[in-house]
Amino acid sequence: MKISGIILAAGSSSRMPNQNKLMAKINGKTILESVLDTALMVDLSQVIVVLGSNAEQLSELVIDYPVTLVINDEWEKGMSSSIKTGVEKLEDDINGTMIILGDMPGVRANDLQLLLNKFVEHEYQKIVYPARNNQQGHPVIFPKKYFKELVLLTGDRGAKSILNEKNTIGVDINSQGIIMDIDTESDLKTFLSQKT
Repeated sequence: MKISGIILAAGSSSRMPNQNKLMAKINGKTILESVLDTALMVDLSQVIVVLGSNAEQLSELVIDYPVTLVINDEWEKGMSSSIKTGVEKLEDDINGTMIILGDMPGVRANDLQLLLNKFVEHEYQKIVYPARNNQQGHPVIFPKKYFKELVLLTGDRGAKSILNEKNTIGVDINSQGIIMDIDTESDLKTFLSQKT
């Protein structure tokens, strides 16, 4: 059985106007590199990175990683277009995919492993997501049977419509990282203050 990871990194970073947020540094690495490093610490058969806005700049960060790099030319249509771009590049024998947000560097490798373990435990048939204090977090693993629905998503709400189905398993993870994305300079300062 094979599980992939799709890292979404195509947005315009409009709420951090001075730089693309994925280029911001945390402990000497960019946010995107930090997310990539974490994803590659667990046993994912294929890792896809979806770029869009600032693709040329960000691709230079990714080039030395063992990942499949794809460009979403329709990134302005929202997150769903990046999910579609990534899913369409999955290898045929992938049994599930973990959708990973590129702006969440606080997610830890052991968080990913807990989700993967639960996905395997339920025989690759359940949507698995992390939760903290009853708040749904990221990343989320989708079984292969949902790939067609993921491709048909529209707008900027990601896969929330599919997550509303009953075929889901929440995994309690006591980590702020699964619910904290970095959109603004203030978010970045908060994140850095928590890491020190």
